[in-house]
Amino acid sequence: MKTRRSLTALLLVPVMLLSLISSVNAEEAGSESAGFYNLAQGKTYTWSEQPEGAFPDDGTKLTDGNAADPSRDSGNWVGHRSKKSRSVVFDLGEQKTVQEVNARFLHDWPNNETLVPLTVSFYASDDGVNWGVLSHNATQLLWGDQTNIETFAWDGSPETGAVKRGNYTEGLVYARYVKVVFSMHPRAWSMIMALAS
Repeated sequence: MKTRRSLTALLLVPVMLLSLISSVNAEEAGSESAGFYNLAQGKTYTWSEQPEGAFPDDGTKLTDGNAADPSRDSGNWVGHRSKKSRSVVFDLGEQKTVQEVNARFLHDWPNNETLVPLTVSFYASDDGVNWGVLSHNATQLLWGDQTNIETFAWDGSPETGAVKRGNYTEGLVYARYVKVVFSMHPRAWSMIMALAS
């Protein structure tokens, strides 16, 4: 029973794939038709608490550009277990225009006792101290015997969650820091995946 509990705790690993997209692409990418791109790729980030040793993070896994893979054993997952919530803050290096933020989490139940977070929230900040809410999102998967990746997202379109500022809606956010906060199941893994656009 004790081993089963430890395994369950070990296997709740949130799989998060954060994608920050900029609309200021022409100047920064050097081309007028460059399109959107991943602002967080190669950038630094900090955890509220370090991941578990079984699924560690070398400080680059969330921003190395690898795509989401439903195999927990791929080596790209960062794992957390048996906690109430975790947060990760991405430093874009300077203020950028952010149009979209995505976070992908692995659901692999009961095989690897891994569940998506109950909620995922996105925040933006100019200084890393004062945060504005972009969105709060609840899981759509809940329980179920399956292997799947659920994507939580905020984008700047008025239909899906543009930031409200007084009497007008701002579709894009200009910020240096982006924070993702996710609530975890107390007895399962949360797996977070590498960052990609």
